[in-house]
Amino acid sequence: LVYYGPAFLQKAGLLDPFGAMQVLAELLRVARTMWPLKTSLSGVTVTVRIDALKAETVQACRHPPLGEAWMFEKVSDRSGSVSRTPWPSKMSAEGVMDRSTRRVLNFGSGVGIHASASSAFAPASAPGASRSSG
Repeated sequence: LVYYGPAFLQKAGLLDPFGAMQVLAELLRVARTMWPLKTSLSGVTVTVRIDALKAETVQACRHPPLGEAWMFEKVSDRSGSVSRTPWPSKMSAEGVMDRSTRRVLNFGSGVGIHASASSAFAPASAPGASRSSG
């Protein structure tokens, strides 16, 4: 469950619906790495709070202020959250981030994504139909 997901889509999706979906896709991708699919956990719900993102634009998600990053943090066995954090604050004394509980979100710039995404979602040919070369 992405808490505030609909609020984010209403705000950010107004200007850039495709980009807003890309941001949510990255959140879900990272969440799945934190909570891998296991048969023994079927029926268990994980809540990911995105309070910090709900009023942001896609542009603000992709380009946080200098020295900051969007961080996904596993708070408990059933919850996670997203926050904009000064980059070094989530590092250990050795400069290493604990990847079992924290991940930097990479919302990307969106450059070059639209063309490949549009072809990825193009309708497939019917089985047995032949493709013409033009």
